[in-house]
Amino acid sequence: MKAIFVILLLGLSFLQLSGQTITNVVAVQEGDNAVIIYNLDCDGSADIALYYSEDNGSSFKGPLKTVSGDVGERIRSGTNKRISWSVLKDQEILFGANIIFRVTGFYRFGKFTDGRDNKTYRIVQIGDQVWMAENLAYKTQEGSWCYKNEDANCNLYGRLYNWETALAACPQGWHMPSDEEWTKLTEFLGGNDFAGGKMKQVGTAYWKSLNNAANNHSGFSALAGGYRYEYGAFRFITESAYFWTSTQSDAAEALFCRLTNNSEIIDRNFYSKTYGFSCRCIHN
Repeated sequence: MKAIFVILLLGLSFLQLSGQTITNVVAVQEGDNAVIIYNLDCDGSADIALYYSEDNGSSFKGPLKTVSGDVGERIRSGTNKRISWSVLKDQEILFGANIIFRVTGFYRFGKFTDGRDNKTYRIVQIGDQVWMAENLAYKTQEGSWCYKNEDANCNLYGRLYNWETALAACPQGWHMPSDEEWTKLTEFLGGNDFAGGKMKQVGTAYWKSLNNAANNHSGFSALAGGYRYEYGAFRFITESAYFWTSTQSDAAEALFCRLTNNSEIIDRNFYSKTYGFSCRCIHN
């Protein structure tokens, strides 16, 4: 029979990561549970985990699984967050003067400022890749356009680039992703048949109704910026998002990835490099 645990809550620990802060960590015992209270300050959300040490921090065990509350993936910024740990489900007894709890945060979202024009982009980590969570909007000397040549569309959806321009448009430290890098992303999100819904921004502000299966679970935040024909016409804003890859088939065509409002599928095809598509940069 498991014993009632006794915790002498004499130590607390937290990690501060780039772009986020975990502060005011307090631990109390409530019945058979250890309850850890903390504040989280970040842009967007963080993945939170709880660890504990029985040797005053020399080593930690975890992340703990029998926990509930403000722990796990995509915990939003806020104060008085609570994690409850059902201690006796994990071990017979927890007792001592050297117990330390550690709350850790994996920061999912961040910001990057392009020094060329001082525009700031949200960035997101998906698996072990770091992507911009917005379409590139850097104005090049030539080879890029706002949808229907309206600046307001650039502010919302970023610019549309021909392939040659997009290939060199990302800021230093970033690049236009290859098909291999797109494949790694979509496989991490469950494959081409399901990844699109996890990548599309939720709602119908930037996507035409019904925006099927969109939940933006990944934080990629894809918007339907449409595209520009090589002869200058524009189509499919709010209906489709077209993203160039750095992979080409020949001198005339390159591969793109497409998301649509009526599907959670992400598909690929080759188009003329003279078309204007969106560009999403990935970190080197």
